[in-house]
Amino acid sequence: MSRGRLGKVEACLRSLRQPSVCRLHSQHVSVSSQQCRYNSHIVKSPFPDIDIPNKLIPEMVWETVDRFPESTAIKCGITGRSYTFAQIHRLSLRFANSLRKAGFTRGDVIALVLPNSPEFPIVTLGALEADLSLSFVNHSYTPDEMTHQLKDSGSVCVVVAAEQLKVVLSSIDKVEKATHSKPFRRIIVVDTSSGESLPQGVCRFSELVADGVDQTAKSGYQVQPTDMALLPYSSGTTGLSKGVCLSHRNILCNILQLSSTGGNSAIHSPDQGQDVLLGLLPFYHIYGLVVILLNSLLYGGQVVTLPKFEQESFVQTLENEKLSVLMLVPPLILFLSASDKVTRKHLANVRNIFSGAAPLGASDLEKVKEKLPSPDKCHINQAYGLTEMSPVATVPIFPAKNLATVGAPVSNTLGKIINPETGEALGPNQSGELCFKGPQVMLGYHNNPKATANMIDPDGWLRTGDIGYYEEDSHFYVQDRLKELIKVKGLQVPPAELEELLRTHPLVSDVGVIGVPDPRSGEVPVAYIVPQKHSKKLTAEHVKEFLSERVSRHKQLADVIFTDSIPKSAAGKILRKDLRELYKNQKKLYLH
Repeated sequence: MSRGRLGKVEACLRSLRQPSVCRLHSQHVSVSSQQCRYNSHIVKSPFPDIDIPNKLIPEMVWETVDRFPESTAIKCGITGRSYTFAQIHRLSLRFANSLRKAGFTRGDVIALVLPNSPEFPIVTLGALEADLSLSFVNHSYTPDEMTHQLKDSGSVCVVVAAEQLKVVLSSIDKVEKATHSKPFRRIIVVDTSSGESLPQGVCRFSELVADGVDQTAKSGYQVQPTDMALLPYSSGTTGLSKGVCLSHRNILCNILQLSSTGGNSAIHSPDQGQDVLLGLLPFYHIYGLVVILLNSLLYGGQVVTLPKFEQESFVQTLENEKLSVLMLVPPLILFLSASDKVTRKHLANVRNIFSGAAPLGASDLEKVKEKLPSPDKCHINQAYGLTEMSPVATVPIFPAKNLATVGAPVSNTLGKIINPETGEALGPNQSGELCFKGPQVMLGYHNNPKATANMIDPDGWLRTGDIGYYEEDSHFYVQDRLKELIKVKGLQVPPAELEELLRTHPLVSDVGVIGVPDPRSGEVPVAYIVPQKHSKKLTAEHVKEFLSERVSRHKQLADVIFTDSIPKSAAGKILRKDLRELYKNQKKLYLH
């Protein structure tokens, strides 16, 4: 693999079931795509409906603890530090009681500024056990970025890793000055090493969960399953991020929906041959938090955490840990397929690979399949979701008909495609905006009823803002973001389509396509290209010619700009607003 391709993957990633009586034996569920039905262009889930328990997240996890107390629940892939299910339960109860003793009550929001670590589920479950809500903050944020979320969420406490303490203190100072108040009643530092003294008003997490702290479980909860449990923030790829209110019911429902889909999707518990999941995707992101961490805790899997993407530690973890489930994003898929450091032996135990958070071409997934020692024994699929759906909306019908589809709506969920301008429901093979309706749809945006009304219609349909279509057999396909479509003389050009084609060029390492204003066409496509290292032969004309042979006239590139990296979010989504700003600045510089 070239250094250029590795470099762009690293740059991107730096920014980076049901238990007891409710269990569905999903590995025995067989679903035919012909079971999908649509009436009036509304697609019904082909998967069996599930019963949603009237419980809270910690209640459900504690049931798993009772079944597998001594099994390892989480482990650090760097240090080897680990906790069993029983240890997580015990420490979570201690943390919950410490929070109650400090005066935190129902309705209070705690902000978490933590990288992936074995302590993450203890903080999360402890806060939920104490009837509190959690807002997860990107630990790589600058003080200004963090200030927006801390202020908007109304957080009254921050749990932070020692490495991010200075940034958090700076952000808190900004919030206090902006609000003319002191809303933060406590700052808690998660530090696995003793040593440096802490600033006044800051306490150690270790002291709140130490031996001797009350670990008695309380007799009842003050919150209801329909109350807000989590307050993650949307990616903010098109503006300031918004708080997404998700209830206990939203989250539990979505995890149970994942387990009812048949095939290889359910997490295997210790009595089934415990699954080992890679915990690299950030837990502050809804994909990493729900689909990996909480899903695994609820079903008895083991998560091996990595705090960030580093080539060496990632490959070493693949080699040392018997990982069986890889929940990934496109940049990691590209790394697996292109790196000569990842061989068949690294993927020997993998039975399930999921890609999510951003669309990926089938050809990229096929390349990963070529590295599997037994391709027929491992499912490789794409799923689709968004924070506002808790997050999963569609999953593949096993076996998937092809790698490009994101599957069908999960249990208890309806899907449809609408004309974004008229709202009319469209039939098969007609592109439009994806909409879904189900019990996992968010409560709404935090303190933003206008945005909520724009997102969810009066009938409960959530408009995703993504463009796609479904086929006669009800398999869905995602093409691009509605707001990112390039309109050339009134014709729509999906940037993701051009990016997928350009990535097949052997001299192209990475690519991002945007639409820029044009007096004659309205908009025209412009491609930012990261060339492979030492590929001096690659020219703008060469790139244009390569694409011109593969797409129609209105999709031709107006310009090609070479760059060192493509800006992306932690979830692997191209930050087109950053590319557009870069283009504006470059154009101004050129004009002057």
